[in-house]
This record gives sequence, structure tokens and C-alpha cells, in this order.
Amino acid sequence: MTKERILVVDDELSMRQFLKILMTKDGYDVEVASNGKEALDKLKDSSFSVILMDYNMPEAIDGLDLLNEFIQRTSKTQIVVITAFASTEQAIKAIELGAADYVSKPFNVAEIRDIVKKCIQKLEELEGDKTSEKKPGRKKSRVIKDRISKSSDEKYSGNRKTDSPYRQHSTSYR
Repeated sequence: MTKERILVVDDELSMRQFLKILMTKDGYDVEVASNGKEALDKLKDSSFSVILMDYNMPEAIDGLDLLNEFIQRTSKTQIVVITAFASTEQAIKAIELGAADYVSKPFNVAEIRDIVKKCIQKLEELEGDKTSEKKPGRKKSRVIKDRISKSSDEKYSGNRKTDSPYRQHSTSYR
């Protein structure tokens, strides 16, 4: 059995390093890219099961354009959008375009692990059902609105019980 491959695309070095260490510890083969151009170059040479991508990047290819490129170039790759500037509209747009999920920073370590695991399971389901015409990653916008709302409430309430993206204190879900 081969390891599932993950591409992490983020302009922040610390986030790339953190996600690479976390996903490698979970048994995945991980590559990183610091911008959209680098990510697209890696996609030419390799295929990935999951792409974890930052939505807001300061390079010529922004998150929305990069998401569109990934969707056009990959048929089954599950794309998870990660951002520090979460908005309901951004989340809905990403999901409508075909992203598998949307996560706001700072995120809970258990949450990102669970999302990646679900993406891998979705790929396995797609492999098992080759006649399916479903587009990977479609979710109802209400689920995303609820998650963004809950995340915003926790972020500003002062009682947030999530892990720092740089260390793991708890594995409880929100």
C-alpha cells in the first residue's frame, strides 16, 4: 500500500513546516509549496490525494485563482482551503467551486487531522464507485455558514479551546 500524498501550499514558512510535520507524523507523504506557481509546478510532476492550501497569498496567483487551477487540473484531488481571514462568503465560494472543505486559522489540530482523514475516505469511495458522476467535495452552504459562525464566536469569546497551530494541547473537538 502506498502512502497518500499531500501538498501543503502556504506563504507562511511556519505553517508549511507545522503542517508538513503533523501530516508526516500521521503517515502521509508531504510536499510543500510557498506560492501558487510553485504549487502548480509540483502538480505537473506529481499527483496528490489532498491539497491543503492557504486562501490568501500575496503572490500573483491568489487563493481563488489557485483553487480554480487545481480543480481544472485534478479530477479527484481533495482540496482543503485554510485561511486566517474567514468569511462566510469566502467559504461558500470555495465550496461551490469544488473545495472539499474550508478551515479557519487558528485551527484545532484534531480538526485538520479529521478533515484530511475524511478527504482520504472520500477518495477511496470515489475509487470504489468509478461510475459516480459526483463532484468531490460538494457540501451544503449551511454547514459552512454554521462552522464559520461557530469559529468566529469562539475566536472572539476568549474561551476558545483549540490548539495553537504550533503546538498541541488538546485533541478535543469544538
